[in-house]
Amino acid sequence: MSISPAPIRYVVHAHDLHAHQWRVVMTIPKPEAVQTLQLPVWIPGSYMLRDFSKHLERMAANTSLKKIDSHTWVTAGINRDIKITYSVYAFDTSVRTAYLDQNRAFFNGTSLCLQVLAHADQMCELELVKPHANTKWQVETTLQAFKVDRHGFGIYQADNYDTLIDHPVAMGEFQTAQWQAHGVPHAMVI
Repeated sequence: MSISPAPIRYVVHAHDLHAHQWRVVMTIPKPEAVQTLQLPVWIPGSYMLRDFSKHLERMAANTSLKKIDSHTWVTAGINRDIKITYSVYAFDTSVRTAYLDQNRAFFNGTSLCLQVLAHADQMCELELVKPHANTKWQVETTLQAFKVDRHGFGIYQADNYDTLIDHPVAMGEFQTAQWQAHGVPHAMVI
């Protein structure tokens, strides 16, 4: 019986609503080797080349981190969890990137979540931290909820990185319409 490795974990904070700054803390569990990290240059459903990494700021890690091109970094090999913290500027209203202000928030994983290339098939966890200033906000996403509160803040899981980036996340005050068509439940969030 083999034991599944711990998931790659992303903790996402709506860090500064006025400055449009997400804060991400990424944990790679005991990689024991050099790791290559990359932010995609494309998004599912829109395969034009994009430059999401231009919005990453203030990257720091508990090991050396070397940038090798515009969207790729390499870590040193260490025998403990690697923690990487960075900010993402988010003030783009398109559906392809990320947005954050006092009224609403939105992101695609391709804008916020670095991929660990050697572990692309490993389970991922995304923890959404509720902003203190927005007590009425709730989360809307199709990611698989693992341990969330009644507003949807908490931990979500994805089987792998491709699944993680295929489920956008929205936060704010929403109205939801629900109905059934031919026995299939539907919901629309506004």
